[in-house]
Amino acid sequence: VAKNHILMHKSVTEFEGVHLDAADPKRRLPIAFVTNTNTHRHTLEEKNGEWRSHGGELLPRFSIVGVTGNSKVVNNKRFVETIEGWWVRDTDVTIARAPELPPNIGADEKWIDVNLKTQTLVASHGDIPVYATIVSTGRHDDHDPSKDHRTKSGSFRIREKHISATMDDDSASDGPYSIQDVPWIMYFEGSFALHGAFWHSRFGHERSHGCVNM
Repeated sequence: VAKNHILMHKSVTEFEGVHLDAADPKRRLPIAFVTNTNTHRHTLEEKNGEWRSHGGELLPRFSIVGVTGNSKVVNNKRFVETIEGWWVRDTDVTIARAPELPPNIGADEKWIDVNLKTQTLVASHGDIPVYATIVSTGRHDDHDPSKDHRTKSGSFRIREKHISATMDDDSASDGPYSIQDVPWIMYFEGSFALHGAFWHSRFGHERSHGCVNM
C-alpha cells in the first residue's frame, strides 16, 4: 500500500434489496427501507378528536416494508402506513417508488433509476420495475466546495463494467484512498460508477465521493 493510502478490508455487513413482483403485495412498489437503528412499529388511534401514536416492536435496520402510499401527521410527526396496517415514522425510512420511463428507453431495454433525494435505486426492464434497493451517493456540502462530492445527475449510458477492480483517488479532499476488490463496478460518467461497497453500512444516506454505493 502506497504511503498515505488506506487498504480497506471486507466487513461483515450484508444487505440485499428486494426482487420485485407485482403479484406479491410485499414485493411491489412503493416499498420502504428502514434506515435508522431506533425504528418502531406504531399504531395510531383517535381519542376525543385527537390522534395519538403508540410505539411498539423495534424494527431492525434495513428491514423492507410494503407501504400503501398513505400518510398522516400526528403531533407534528408524519407517519406512513404499511400494507399490514401499522405505521412508521417517515424520518426512519426511505421509500422507493416506481420511476417514470425515460423517453429514450426501449420497451425491452434494461435501465436503472437512482434517486438522489431518497437514496434509492430501482432497476427496470422496459416499464416493469424488477429490483429495488437503497444506496449511498455522494456527500454534498453547499458551503465548502472542497467537501462537496455530490453525485452527478443526468441520463447516462453504462460504458464499462468490471467484476472487481481497485478504486483509488490521490486527490480526494479528505485524504487519498485505495480500495482493492471493489465488486461489480459499472462506470457511467468519468470516474463515477455504480458499485458494491463492503466498507460501510450507511446505505440510505449520503456517504460516497460521488459514486453510487450499493
